[in-house]
Amino acid sequence: MTISALSSPPAHPSAPEDVVVRMLSSASPARERLLVVEGGIGSGRTHMLRSAAATARAAGCEVVEVRPDRGDAVIGASSLALFATLIGRLQRVRDSSASPCDPGFLIVVDDWERFDVAARETLQALVTRLVDEVGAACLLATGDRRVLAGWEGLRHRRTEPLDAEAARGFLRAHGGRRPLAVEARLLRVAEGNPLLLDVLGRAWADEDAPSPFPVYPRLEQAEPRVLDLLAPLSEPSREALLVAAVAGAEFPESIGPALGDGDSALVQAGILTAGGRAFRDPVVRAVVLSTATPRALRAARRRLAERPESAPHLRLLLAADDAAGPEERARLLRDAAEERLRAGRPQEALLLLAEARSSARGGALREELEARAAAVAAFTGDAAALPLLVRDRPHAGLHQAQDGIEGVLLADGERL
Repeated sequence: MTISALSSPPAHPSAPEDVVVRMLSSASPARERLLVVEGGIGSGRTHMLRSAAATARAAGCEVVEVRPDRGDAVIGASSLALFATLIGRLQRVRDSSASPCDPGFLIVVDDWERFDVAARETLQALVTRLVDEVGAACLLATGDRRVLAGWEGLRHRRTEPLDAEAARGFLRAHGGRRPLAVEARLLRVAEGNPLLLDVLGRAWADEDAPSPFPVYPRLEQAEPRVLDLLAPLSEPSREALLVAAVAGAEFPESIGPALGDGDSALVQAGILTAGGRAFRDPVVRAVVLSTATPRALRAARRRLAERPESAPHLRLLLAADDAAGPEERARLLRDAAEERLRAGRPQEALLLLAEARSSARGGALREELEARAAAVAAFTGDAAALPLLVRDRPHAGLHQAQDGIEGVLLADGERL
């Protein structure tokens, strides 16, 4: 048995509290204290388990978390003593020296299909006894509940990635309104995965003028699984994977055809979809981005910029990153924003204009950028962005920008 330390629970749970509380109730029969959580890659299955564990702890219950590692069962260091306590209670109950305890334990088992056969059989027998004889509750997570041989007919709940409307609701319920450009980036990178919406949403919540090249937060709870998945990859495949990750997260329209053998290997490994254009699991992409060095990320962006099919604004963004001074950088970002407008992506243009405005030092250029950004904000309906765009001039600037919105739109409508 392997011991490992488990990370903290999610800040914004997604598991339904009533289901967890009912499982832990002393009035629930054994069959109701076993629940299968079924969901495919990127569906938020693991996030639901962690949410359930947090709910159980908040209700005063103990939680034992079990996960696979190369087929073996892993019990976290924080759960080992609790697991031993459960085993001790089971032995006392079977010896008739004690009565079953109140259901004060929740056992959480993730990625059932990744356990080897011996580990499955051992865990299945043990969990069944703990639920039936000790009164514990258990959540089992799997991609396909048909792999739960001998446990047919258990209650189950299927997880699915959140659609765009539900994902926006999740973000706004946990962090308030954000500029639409930031929200669009969150939705694109998370792809409806609650874990990513939670972690990325908190990491990027306070961005006033977010960069097109964001800093990706670490996903410590997901890193071991993903790094194990990537360990067999060759160096060319790793480079191709990072390029695909950057393209999908930052410049989705720059994703071209497969680059070669590196992409083919990634498709065969089940990491990218057929054609090598998208990740099967957005969490894998997020880990690839968050663990890459700044130098590696920059190299991947340059490879994208060199592609003939890449959008022109990507080269402008990279040039802005190398700009000699803040004014030059602001102008390059402004030009990149205009490219985004011509491509029909006003929300991305708004993000670039906000960053350009924060870089500009000259008053005339700042006013030009404020007016242009105000027009784009009005066009997209992103009123929340206006205070950020003129935050250094809260009295005159904000009113001038707001008063000039209609005029700018009428005078410059064709450009939008």
